[in-house]
Amino acid sequence: MIRVTSDGHPPRRQMLAAILLVIAGALAGEEASKDDRARAFDLRAKAIALFEQGKYAEARDAAETAVSFSDRALGAEDAATGDCLQVLATCLRQLGDFQHARTMYERALAIGEKVDGPDHPSTAAKAMALASCLGKMGDDEAALPLFERAAAILEKAQGARSRDTAACLMNLGRCLLRLGRVREACRTCERAQGVLEAVQGPRHPDTALGLSVLAQCLRSAGDSKAALELLRRAFAIQKETVGEDHPATADTLHWMALCHRDLGDLDTARRLHERVLALDTKGYGPEHPLTASSINDLGICLRLMEQWTEAEAKLKQAMEIRQKVLGPEHPETLASLSNLGSCAFAAGRFDEARTIFSRLLEIQEKTLPADHPGLADTLLSLAGCLRHDKDLPGAQALCERALSIQEKSLGADHPRTLEGRYHLACCLSDRGDRQKALALFDQAATGAERVLGALHPMTAEYLVGEAECLEQMGDVKKAAALRVRAWEADRHALRILLPALSTTERVRALEVRADQLAGVLSAWADDPLLSYGAALEWKGVGLRFDSTTAGLASGAPAEAKALAQRLAEERRDLAHLALLGDGSAPGSPPVP
Repeated sequence: MIRVTSDGHPPRRQMLAAILLVIAGALAGEEASKDDRARAFDLRAKAIALFEQGKYAEARDAAETAVSFSDRALGAEDAATGDCLQVLATCLRQLGDFQHARTMYERALAIGEKVDGPDHPSTAAKAMALASCLGKMGDDEAALPLFERAAAILEKAQGARSRDTAACLMNLGRCLLRLGRVREACRTCERAQGVLEAVQGPRHPDTALGLSVLAQCLRSAGDSKAALELLRRAFAIQKETVGEDHPATADTLHWMALCHRDLGDLDTARRLHERVLALDTKGYGPEHPLTASSINDLGICLRLMEQWTEAEAKLKQAMEIRQKVLGPEHPETLASLSNLGSCAFAAGRFDEARTIFSRLLEIQEKTLPADHPGLADTLLSLAGCLRHDKDLPGAQALCERALSIQEKSLGADHPRTLEGRYHLACCLSDRGDRQKALALFDQAATGAERVLGALHPMTAEYLVGEAECLEQMGDVKKAAALRVRAWEADRHALRILLPALSTTERVRALEVRADQLAGVLSAWADDPLLSYGAALEWKGVGLRFDSTTAGLASGAPAEAKALAQRLAEERRDLAHLALLGDGSAPGSPPVP
């Protein structure tokens, strides 16, 4: 089961599985003695065992010795040497030495192509390993054709409905997801899941894996409710077949926790994160990088719950483990540092956040390529600090640099690029350059609707930003039309969200929405609305909805009256949702 943690890093156990897939064959070399083969095998096996224990530096040393011996005894182009290079590459990748790892993967692939042929399944596995490394380096454009090549090889050799072909398609789907091609990713992973279910049956662990990966795509597409349903199916299969304490089950629980976080059910998310942490601590020990990732995820959840002290303690604990095991400049260690900065910012400690992000940027500028997407993320975080400090020229410069990196490395329509465009638009709007800001808001909103869909939360956020900019420019009618489009996404999200919330959380969500609706109506005229006909009151454990209708100001346009009526009806629907929590509302279509 592949897990990508909240800070974007896959777990070690899946990397190990990739190693075992690639080097599953026995050591070759007809001219080598049995003792030579046994010695090379022992060195390689030792490296794999150390890797599994999380001792990556020791595993690297053992793998380097294995490569040196195999190169000298069996030859630089022997299959055994290629297998040892593959193990070494994976150790280097885990230690964050991506460039060196890439070189080793490329050597291993070249040997595989020569020994086994360009169309052999083992060559496909080596191509996938190299592609995964390129993905870690942020070069998914280079990784994509390797994944596509591997899928074509496996489909030709084993057929379109083989287990290995489906596994490769899932890797291809993840690559498409990172490239922001969300809908293609969903189609690819849906195809892979269908193959696994047809080949292995509906209650097989591989089918559960396919469900989990498809759920990850749906979550990225903004449909965390549908993703959670798939994950529940996967969990039921794993509970029955491999048990609740299996690593694959822990991965499914991890993704379930993230979906509950998306849906606002933070208490359930916290319990699931704690459960995953207990499983990882038991299975891997308290100082394993995977355990650190689980601690980090729990810390992020606590931050969202505004439990600042506990959150910071967990995030620091995760960073200390990563520093010790992986090193101070490893990407996962730096991700922990970024999370600490986000926690400080959310807690209102803006000077501390600015110091953390400045330090992080300094390290990344030394360790990452100039166009790495991670660098852009830090630039945007630091820009947020500068915006808070009213250093708008400085914030704009950082946003412009971040957007340039994202457009170059990710492409114009990647969701992270759209986010960068939105943040730059906010900076320009703050500085009064609203004409340029408006163009960027529109690009972000149009791109999000095209890539993610009209009902995605990011689409709604960007539409609201564009509407606010238009209101500041005096075009309230066009702004209101954009807000109506944003409400459609908001309403969709709220119908999914409310049933998962506690009663107090439901009221809070409705109050936020009420404020948004009031702001929209007030944009129609100087005094267009004496009352827009809805009030929500919370008394004890019940919800009372009182709807009254008052007239609009005499000069209000007809569109405003129609809009007010529509909003009043929608408020009644929302009150019904909050009261019943059943996902339905009178006079409204069934919830998808």
